[in-house]
Amino acid sequence: MIRFFKASGYFLLLFAIPLFLYFLVKDDPGMVIVTGQNILTQKSFTLMMTLSGFIFGGILFFVVAYTILRFLFKVIGLPQFLKRSAEARSEKSASRKVARAELALLENKPELAEALHLSAVKNSANPSFSYIGAARAAHIQGKISVRDQYLRAVETATDHHNRLHSGIMMGELLNQWGEHEKARTVLERTRKEKGDHYRVLTALAKSYEKLGLYDELLKIMPQLHKSLPKDERLEIEPELYVTLIDHIGAKHEGHELKALWSHIPSNIKVVPSVVVNYAEKLLYAGEVSNAEEALRSSLKKDWNDLVITAYGHLYKGDFNSYIKTAKGFANQHPESAYAALAVARLYYQTKRMEDALEYLQKALQIDNQIPEIHHLLAEILLEKGEFEKSALAFKEAGKLSYAKPSAELLQVEGEVMDHAHEALPESVTNADEQTK
Repeated sequence: MIRFFKASGYFLLLFAIPLFLYFLVKDDPGMVIVTGQNILTQKSFTLMMTLSGFIFGGILFFVVAYTILRFLFKVIGLPQFLKRSAEARSEKSASRKVARAELALLENKPELAEALHLSAVKNSANPSFSYIGAARAAHIQGKISVRDQYLRAVETATDHHNRLHSGIMMGELLNQWGEHEKARTVLERTRKEKGDHYRVLTALAKSYEKLGLYDELLKIMPQLHKSLPKDERLEIEPELYVTLIDHIGAKHEGHELKALWSHIPSNIKVVPSVVVNYAEKLLYAGEVSNAEEALRSSLKKDWNDLVITAYGHLYKGDFNSYIKTAKGFANQHPESAYAALAVARLYYQTKRMEDALEYLQKALQIDNQIPEIHHLLAEILLEKGEFEKSALAFKEAGKLSYAKPSAELLQVEGEVMDHAHEALPESVTNADEQTK
């Protein structure tokens, strides 16, 4: 629309100027007297002409002079100050086109964005970014082959100072578009040329992860850790190490898991998702003591409710030792309902129901909104044969969006529904009163 108005303005101007001149001179043509002195002969001269003749003569002189100067500058080259000025104007124009192209992408006008980015390539100081912008616009339109042509054009762009950033941008975009093999090719080449920049390694790690190249992923993890800013390590590394743990853990080879664990940085080892996943895979591999040790060490370094919950789910090994350790953590962290729940769960696995109920009541006194507490209480009451009380505890857990009743309890569901108005078990009601 802007182009249309601009073109219309130029077209109307062609008629407006002659019309203006006509009305200017139709009643009085006017006279213009030009006097001066010839520089070569030192003689004075006087020129007399009508106003319209003067205007048309001036325009003709300007056109002829402009043509001659353009020809001379093309032959001998522009003076440096004019050249810099022309380049500055061209770059400014290209920058405006890039800005308009990005705005067009935001307005969901990929065709216009593609055209603007391409028109900015010739005069831009950063043609690589314009090609990448055109590739983004082409991808939105589903023009995959055209998109790839634009990305290949980046390799021949003249702005070599942008090789690192353009490589990063292409790799991240290709990962985002699901083209992980192409992203890998671009990023490996960029890494070879520009070194271990953390964004290159991060995007490359994502490519390896999606392609299932776990050996390559493991190899670059130390370099990735070194290159990452400290405040970004906990955002990027844990997910990648969880992927590696899942891959190695699927083999049920404890020694391989422990070898991987020895290479994981200490600050990543205490991330709950990492240590819990590692302990789980160790249990599957039969490395019970190592799983317990990993959870215990993590809790000593950095207390976390998710990790103590995992500790309470240890399902084989020396339960007396586990209970002793869990009770120690519960005493150190009396504000944590999950610590008390972990002790109760371990007691439950050893069938010491009364001790389990004691710690469940402690957990409820701290926080009665945790569904796992009500669920474990229901399981214990179910095993004790107190079906109605168990059903009410299951119902409370269901309200808190956790577990469903077991198949055994469903057999008495009809009776339970008739007594839905009954109070919860005494241990639950006492805890509720104390937490109000």
